[in-house]
Amino acid sequence: MKKAFSLILCALLLLPGGLLCRAADAAQAGADDVLRFYQQSADVTNTQALIDGVWGDSAGHGSESLVLAAKQYQPELDLTRYAANLKQYVAANTVDSATTREMIALMFVLSGVADPYITQTLNEAPGKLGVMSWVYALHLLNNGYTSTVTTQKKAQKQLLDLQLSDGGWAVSGSVSDVDVTAMVLSALAPAYQQDGAVTAAVDGAVRLLSERQNADGTLSSYGVKNPESISQTIIALSALGIDAARDGRFVKNGVTLFDALGAFRLADGSYCHELNGAGNRIATAQAFSAYVAAYRQAHSLGSLYYVPPAQRPTMTQPTAAPATQPGSSTSARQSTKPAAAEPESKTSTTAPPKEASTTAASSSAAATTQPTAQSATQSATQSATQPPQAPSPAAAPPAAQPAAPAQALPQQAPVQAGTTGFARSAFPASGAEQPSEMSLVSAEVSEEESAEESTEENAEEAQANENASTAAAEAAAARQTQPSAKKKNIKWILLIAVWVLAAALCTALYLFGKRNKSWFIAVLLAAVLLTAGTLATSIQRKEEFFSVPETASNAETMTVSLAIRCDSVVPYAAENPAIPADGVILETSEIALAPGSTAYDQLLLAARQNGFTFINKAAADNDYKDAYISTLAGLSEFDYGDNSGWLFTVNGQLAPVGCGACQLHNGDRVVWYYTCNYVEDMTKDFSAF
Repeated sequence: MKKAFSLILCALLLLPGGLLCRAADAAQAGADDVLRFYQQSADVTNTQALIDGVWGDSAGHGSESLVLAAKQYQPELDLTRYAANLKQYVAANTVDSATTREMIALMFVLSGVADPYITQTLNEAPGKLGVMSWVYALHLLNNGYTSTVTTQKKAQKQLLDLQLSDGGWAVSGSVSDVDVTAMVLSALAPAYQQDGAVTAAVDGAVRLLSERQNADGTLSSYGVKNPESISQTIIALSALGIDAARDGRFVKNGVTLFDALGAFRLADGSYCHELNGAGNRIATAQAFSAYVAAYRQAHSLGSLYYVPPAQRPTMTQPTAAPATQPGSSTSARQSTKPAAAEPESKTSTTAPPKEASTTAASSSAAATTQPTAQSATQSATQSATQPPQAPSPAAAPPAAQPAAPAQALPQQAPVQAGTTGFARSAFPASGAEQPSEMSLVSAEVSEEESAEESTEENAEEAQANENASTAAAEAAAARQTQPSAKKKNIKWILLIAVWVLAAALCTALYLFGKRNKSWFIAVLLAAVLLTAGTLATSIQRKEEFFSVPETASNAETMTVSLAIRCDSVVPYAAENPAIPADGVILETSEIALAPGSTAYDQLLLAARQNGFTFINKAAADNDYKDAYISTLAGLSEFDYGDNSGWLFTVNGQLAPVGCGACQLHNGDRVVWYYTCNYVEDMTKDFSAF
């Protein structure tokens, strides 16, 4: 069946003439084929029934890419019920993931619903989750919407700045990922051939995708041939106006991208993630999107993400708004309690098992640093005198946020510390009694005296705090840089043992008449190598590793919660003792850390406190900035598939950098979880974690 389907598509794509000779016909055949699968699975007879039924019921947490592709393929579809369900979902759920919020906002645009969620998301989410949050923000900006924190040009530049030396993009790391590169190209497509820098970047990335295509026409992500990478490449090429079926750069040994995609089709019309595997939800949905994108390209209808102006709802950008969320008066980061977990929900984006470091980027800079605290007076002054500036990937958006009715909006991600205060008015209230000239003079004198006293007190307090902080930092540095006597003793014992053994071997060789110089040289070389290895190895006894190090006083610590889960492999609990029956390796626990600690520091301390181990595969001894956790609590990467491994989230979002570079802040919520397929989980809504 697979071969027959591929041959039909190939024939339709290669015929030079006739009724069904165009690429549009082949793309239409592919899209119709996938729709038949969905209709048969839901026991309905048309796409509208899917929209009003199972897809509409999953609004906000699973059906967005399907509804998007269906509407772009069949514009006559009515999204009224879907949009109503989507409004209910965002009103009832907190969506922390920036990319998920942007996708939901795009769905409101597609549905023609002028929901404040569109404006609020564009003012808050761009860049918050690294490269992918810039991609989806740019899709919204490409459709004519505006943001107080960025512009279409600035978002394009952000993506260009994130381009890697090999010509592509990745959530993190220095090696490009096919899927992420293709998704960036889809977002940059409207500026292709219009902006010189964009054109050069796009041409380089297209060249990279062509080079990454395998000899059998497939594409791989992290070493695995899969249909999602093929689909994303077709979507990107179609957005750029490139015929993905006939462009010679993407035909390998006579095999086109569509031929390769068809090889993953199963008999029921669904698509598997790996050849000869079972049907896969993400693979099938992305194949549908690819066929629709190619169909739109052949009919000059624009990108998969392009919404015609007549269909877009009109939104107005407010000139100012409070920095806090509706109904909120304090920053969530000031709380030392982790937020309550919410029901799990899914959507669609990326990340390999390099936590979120090599993922979701294995991931770029948005969520790891805090903005400089500003008073409300400063924020108001800047809002009134300066145009909004686009944030860097490591910066949070300015305080100004869109005003919107609280009942129409979900609770959003925590407001950054330092943006929740309100400055006192500099003017008397209307009708208030005006002070006399003498009282004004007296007030000025009193204020000056109070200011002087306050300044002295503040200076003394600041000096005391600085001295305490310096002492704490010096103590921490001393603890980190001075190896214990026990460690030194262990190393000296090993070194002495190595050379005693070497001497014994040399003596034995001499006594037994083996006096060839090569024997002695071999023994000496072995001793030298063992010595170097011993010196380069960090050695700790078990009781030392699991001993909890000294911590600073309560005044010098912050509290960050940690949980470790492996829900994805619970079905294998009976055969693997490392998997708890409920999937919870570590219940949510509060960990006291020194300010400036990273997610790696937190994991290390938790391991010592709770008696579990992990393997840092990437870092050299005592250098944890590039740490990569390959094994945690007995579960290792690749144990349950080529795409399995450990990821971690901070406040419900995949971290855009590795755990060794992810600096934590008071009140943060960190969750490590084991994934069987990071490709699917790149688009997952982690707000429930």
